[in-house]
Amino acid sequence: MASLGNLIQDAKGSLLAGQWWPTLFPGLFVIVPTLAIAGLAGAWRERINPRRRSELML
Repeated sequence: MASLGNLIQDAKGSLLAGQWWPTLFPGLFVIVPTLAIAGLAGAWRERINPRRRSELML
């Protein structure tokens, strides 16, 4: 059964052989949504509590 974890694990041997492209797309499908969710959470946190932003700037 194919999953992102299995695809990355199977491509690990290729990565050690210098072939990085088999890990590119499965890795991007993990990293990009994670960063998008983190960015949305930060924007949501600032919208809910704008004073928190000024506290972080100090």
